[in-house]
This record gives sequence, structure tokens and C-alpha cells, in this order.
Amino acid sequence: MTLPGVLIILCLLSSGATISPEEPRFFTLQNLTILGSIISIISFFLTIFVLYDTRRLRSFYRFRGVGPTLVTELRRCSQRISGFLNEFDEFIPQLSEELARSIAKLESLERKLRGPAKASAKRLRKRIGNHKVDAGSEGEVREIYLEMVKVVEEIKDYQRDLDWER
Repeated sequence: MTLPGVLIILCLLSSGATISPEEPRFFTLQNLTILGSIISIISFFLTIFVLYDTRRLRSFYRFRGVGPTLVTELRRCSQRISGFLNEFDEFIPQLSEELARSIAKLESLERKLRGPAKASAKRLRKRIGNHKVDAGSEGEVREIYLEMVKVVEEIKDYQRDLDWER
């Protein structure tokens, strides 16, 4: 039975048509108002759920489209940083440049990630942003490099999890 058919039957029953004259009418104007209010509240929560799920799906597909490329570029940045660390004093400007590239990649990834992977990327981005590369900071740059390797691996694991999700 379709919704218009149900509404027609409800209108007929609320207009006074009952099965027997002794039975009280259930479909009164007050009861229909209460029923309409309940249905409105349910539809509000259903709309919230649909909006949430739509955002989640959009995030999922946005990462699936661009995420692998960004992860590959971030991995390349970490490999170049690793090479520069071997001759730290000679490559200070190049290290600063690679760290700046890494910040850009991490910012883009943050918008596409969720959960712990997003938190790790954000933490690394802030750590790189607060650090200035100079002659005395080789130890901290090495720690940043190790954290970058960790974040790349977390994002790769996140990507593998997404393969099973949809």
C-alpha cells in the first residue's frame, strides 16, 4: 500500500467513519498531530544520519582518488631527507625545502584522512612547522624523519583497511 493510500484511509477514519459506532475513534486530529510530530522527529534524525554518511563516503572516495599519490610523494620526501641526512651540513637548505614540501603533503592528507592516521599526520605537520633546520638540529631532523616514516606506514595501513571497508 502506498503512502497516499494510507493518508486517504487515515483521513476517512478521522472524519468519523468507524467500524462500529461504539468504538472510540483512534484517528482524531490530536492523535494525527502527535503521529506527525513523531514522524517529523524521526525524519530529522534520519536526515542527520544521511548527511553524516554522505560526508563519510565523500571523505572515503576523496582519499581513494588522491591519497595514494600523496603518500607516494610523502615517501619520496622522506627518502630525500634520508639522503640529505648523510651529509647534513652540506644540505641544510635542501632539507628545509623538503620539510616544507612535506608540510604541504601532510596538510592535504589531513583533509582526506580520519582517525589515528589523521592525528599522526597532524602531529607530524605541527612538529615540522615548529622546527627550524640549522647546523645544530641534526638529531631533531633525524627524529622528524623517523616519525615521517612511521606516519607513511600508518597511512599505508589505513589505505589497506579502506580496501576491506568498501
